[in-house]
Parts: sequence; structure tokens; C-alpha cells
Amino acid sequence: MSEPTGELEPNIILRVGSQEFELRRSNAEIFHYMGALAVWNHLFILDNEDDEIQRGTFVPQLRIGEEAFTEIMVMMLKQQYPARLNQRHVAPGDVEILTKMARGGEIPDEVPEEWFNEDNS
Repeated sequence: MSEPTGELEPNIILRVGSQEFELRRSNAEIFHYMGALAVWNHLFILDNEDDEIQRGTFVPQLRIGEEAFTEIMVMMLKQQYPARLNQRHVAPGDVEILTKMARGGEIPDEVPEEWFNEDNS
């Protein structure tokens, strides 16, 4: 992790295991959830966009650690990166990703189904 660089387009270098990501305002977004859903806090790093379908990398807080995630989030917010803060439900697209990650053992599979329902704000 490094401090943002450059005047026009700040970037943050994030290393997760053997992967390195360059976070810019144009390709990275913070997703921060309220209460018990905070376990699903994550960054989304856009790889490409085809026909309005975004493809990218989902980096859960669980993978980088709570302290490191908070540090990155603070840097991103100071530099006015896109952010969805204090969300009360998990976006439908993220439910699919989280389900796959939980089935693959990458993240805990302990969140009740109703937490993903946007009607239960």
C-alpha cells in the first residue's frame, strides 16, 4: 500500500498476496456496509466494461484485514474516490459474488439470507 500519487489522478497501489492493483478514481470504488453487514465491506476494481457490463476484481475486507481496509478507505475518501457508504443491504450483483466466494471457501458462509434482501433496510 502506498500514499496517493499524482495531482490529477491519484492512485493507490494495493498488494494482496501476489496480486498488485492500481486504484484510481476511474477504476476503484469502496463498498461499506452498516452493522453486521460490515463483514462484507469490499473494494471493487474495474478491469473493463463491455456493453454496460462491468467486469472487475472484488477485494473483500476479509482478504486484506480490517485495519488495512480502513487505511485504504480513508485515503480513497480523502482523494474523493467513488464510495457507497453505510449501505443497509448488499447489492444484488454482490450477492452473487459473495455466494460464489462463500461456496469456494474464500469467505465465511455465515450471513443469514434475509440480510441480502434490500426490502429489510
